[in-house]
Formats: sequence, C-alpha cells, structure tokens
Amino acid sequence: MTFALPGPDKLVTNLVLTGLLIALLLLVRHLSERGLRHQTGLGVDKRRKFSVNIRNGLIFLFLLGSVFIWASEIRTFAVSLVALAVAMVIATKELILCVLGTIFRTGTNAYGIGDVIEINDIRGQVVDQTLLGTTVMEVISNQYTGRSVTFPNSLMLSQPIYNESYIGRFTVKVLTIPIASDTDWQYAEQLLLEAAQMECGPFLDEVREHMQNLEGRYGISTPAPEPRVLVTLPAPEVIHLLLRFPTPDHARDRLEQAILRRFLGEFQPVPPERRRIDR
Repeated sequence: MTFALPGPDKLVTNLVLTGLLIALLLLVRHLSERGLRHQTGLGVDKRRKFSVNIRNGLIFLFLLGSVFIWASEIRTFAVSLVALAVAMVIATKELILCVLGTIFRTGTNAYGIGDVIEINDIRGQVVDQTLLGTTVMEVISNQYTGRSVTFPNSLMLSQPIYNESYIGRFTVKVLTIPIASDTDWQYAEQLLLEAAQMECGPFLDEVREHMQNLEGRYGISTPAPEPRVLVTLPAPEVIHLLLRFPTPDHARDRLEQAILRRFLGEFQPVPPERRRIDR
C-alpha cells in the first residue's frame, strides 16, 4: 500500500497546466470585474451579485480543471486511502467491536454498576465498566469467589446478557431440588413450598407493592411474588422440584440457604407413618 508519486516529467506537466489554468481564471476574473465596473446601468447590489456568482463559478471551474489535470494521482491516492482504511479496520477490529458493545449496552440499558449479570458463562456483580470492558466480582453457586473477571464489551454483540437485578431491589430466583423418582415427591413439594413461604413471608407484601410499581412504570407483566413449585422430569429416575421465590437483592444467598436448610431438616428422612400431610 503505497502512494506512487508522478514521474518528474508528468509532475512538471501537471504543475504547468495548473498554473495556466489559474492564470486563465484570474484573467477571466479581471476582465469580468472590469466589465462590471463599466456597466453603469447596473445597481450596486446587482454588480455585487454578479461579482459573487462569477467568483464562485471560477472556483468551481478551477476545482473541476484540477480534477481533470490530476485525475490519475487523485485516483491512486484514493485507492491508497481505502487500502489504509481497510487495514486500520482489520487491525483495530476488536477495539471497534468493544466500542460498539459499549454503545449497545448504553442504548439498551442492559446493566449497571451493582447488577448481577451472566454472559458467556461468566456470572458476577458488576463493579466497573469502561469503554472497552466490564469487570465483575465472580459468583459461583451463589457465593463470591473473591476473583474479579474482566470481559471485553464485544461479547455483548454475540452473547445474550442475563441481568438478575433488572426488576430492582427484588429478584426472582429458581432453586432446583433433585430427588429420586421413587421418592414421595408430593410430600417433598409440600415441604419445599412451606419452607419458602415461611422464609419469604415477612417481605411478601413489600414485593407485591414493588411489582405493581414496576408494572405501572414500565408497562410490563411482572411475575407473581408468591413462591411456587414446578415439577420436571429431566430423566426417568430423577425428579426436579423447581422452587421459584422472590428475594431481596442483597439477601439472595442467605435466603436460598435458609429455605434449603429448612426443607432438608424436615424432609430427610421421614418414615411414612410420621408424615404430617394428609393425602
């Protein structure tokens, strides 16, 4: 990628032609101005108007003539600029994608400082965000690992972003409890639901009010705040109890542990004759 300068002979020829063009246009300008001065029948405003139009027309002719004279050099220079631009785009592709990712994040309000997000198997709380990257405190199994993870913002253009803090100071979580298929799953379901209701009861009214405010503010349908249990069969010998429950954003891990410990304390093991649930 080089800009080839014209040879000495062609350069001199082009310079001479450019000089002749300038001299010719200056001569035309001089003659036209002289002619306007002798037009005593024209008013001052009309003479000024003609003078400006002549000047602009001569400038246009100069630019047009220069393009014809230096056409090959301009074409070579333009090709060099395009090649340079392509090379710069290729060399800075990742940086450009990071900046575009930042624009995407800002335009969609995907997340902010303090939000818990997950992207490309990276989950953590956002602690810093710059033009090129985002830093999160890593969270695994609902526990901080003590490590910070920085990922390029270009990931946002190719990977989905999961924001666990989107609905504000409350979060809806899902806790999965796997049990054997020959277990009394109805009994386990009832115990799990009771444990969630006991732990979530103190703030359920506040969650309802918060969800109603969100519906009015954003025009969205928010999930019901009451804990619910869903049953799935991922394999013939396994049953999954999926507990969906609301939790304050600052107490996600503590509340999950409290529900899990209360459930396990009641469920393991309970002989059939001691079960308190009437079927």
